[in-house]
Amino acid sequence: MRIHGGDKNIDNNFRNEPYFGNQHKTEDDSGYKKKKSQENIILSINTYFDNILASRIEETMPIVLALNNFGTRKTKGYGSFFPSDMGISEFETYLKKNSKSDIYYWETDERFTLNNIKIFNDLLKSGINLKHKGDSIYTKPLIYYYFKDQGIVWEKKKIKNDLLSRAHSDTLDSDDKRFIRAILGLSSISSWFYKPYEDDLGFGDPELVVNSMEFDRIPSSLTFKIFKNGNRNRVYLFFAEVYLSILDKEFEFHFQSKNDKDKHSKPVSVFSPQTFDCNTFLDYVYKNMATHKIDFVTVSREFTSPKAIMRSIENIMRGYKKL
Repeated sequence: MRIHGGDKNIDNNFRNEPYFGNQHKTEDDSGYKKKKSQENIILSINTYFDNILASRIEETMPIVLALNNFGTRKTKGYGSFFPSDMGISEFETYLKKNSKSDIYYWETDERFTLNNIKIFNDLLKSGINLKHKGDSIYTKPLIYYYFKDQGIVWEKKKIKNDLLSRAHSDTLDSDDKRFIRAILGLSSISSWFYKPYEDDLGFGDPELVVNSMEFDRIPSSLTFKIFKNGNRNRVYLFFAEVYLSILDKEFEFHFQSKNDKDKHSKPVSVFSPQTFDCNTFLDYVYKNMATHKIDFVTVSREFTSPKAIMRSIENIMRGYKKL
């Protein structure tokens, strides 16, 4: 199999879209790279005169490309491809016929597509907490509210109760505390913005570590696909069945010092949810987006500012539909 670069290079130096080769660099540094995309990429597969195999590949390839992205951050819209001789209606036909979940979509300016996906993914999974020049935007993720309605409290409550006694925590509590964000994927190490660590943990500059006997990492079950639709992009959202393998599994959390791994807290054990219906969750998200049932405090002018994030969310709200 060979992949031939396209005949048209497009410079995409859009803000807030990560290129990992630029970590710790600024645009003025040597070696700073602008992202590029290409059109008319050619994929060649040599079947060595096996006509049956060639026919099967031709039948299967549109399905594979409709359901999957490729490369780094592939579930967040990066690496979306589809045969150039097929249009958006054919893409949607393949997607609806082969997706294991319901599908939702919205349209956006192509300059802001990947950043809008990041914001929407944060809105579903991690929440948004941003301060800028004295103003702020804050909300817990929709998956928190989804499980809250079922009497289930997320893992942060358990971690705070057991390890961070001085940390602010909401009043909602339940005997059923679950690692709910595992459903949508999570890094094995994350940072918590909380100041009095040394009083609670005995060391500063900590990071939260998630361990499992069964999983090295927790990939996201959500997939965002991008399809160019005229002068705009259409973004599709659907579930893969990755989450089925992590239901009712035990995970262990502990804090450790970023600078000295021997300094760490005691472990806290939390199980993931016993059950999860992806279509019910997607419907919950749709109803909340469509009725604007999201509470925010907001601000400022820069693209990374809370006010700009609000504009992005409002644009998604206006066009968010079920396929």
